[in-house]
Amino acid sequence: MIEVLNKKMKIIGFIDKKKYLNKKEKLIGFLENNEYRDKTGYTLLILKEDGVITWNEGEQQGYLKEGKIYSFLEDEILFKFDKGKGKILDSEGNGVLILKGNLEDLKDELRGIMRRVRKIKPAEDDDFAINQM
Repeated sequence: MIEVLNKKMKIIGFIDKKKYLNKKEKLIGFLENNEYRDKTGYTLLILKEDGVITWNEGEQQGYLKEGKIYSFLEDEILFKFDKGKGKILDSEGNGVLILKGNLEDLKDELRGIMRRVRKIKPAEDDDFAINQM
């Protein structure tokens, strides 16, 4: 399980494979296929095959490119993941969240998501690479 800490190094939650938990380890959301859902199963965000990120109504909010999340409106980086430091950084490089634990689990999750989004069959090789910082 991966601990999620704020910039003051206080635990604010956990990531357990496809489940997102609060600091009391109660479910607050989960990943199903390419949809991020709240604990009731309501879809919050959708990652489309082309990397576009939308609300559940289809309104484009941003896009994923080269491991970074960009804003649709300003076409600027919103967040990026610095695996070496285990941090999620904002557009200015400031740590927003810190992840502690086995980050290889996150790499495996990301690989699974990318395979589903690209509709790669189990016997087929990946047609993408996951960059590491």
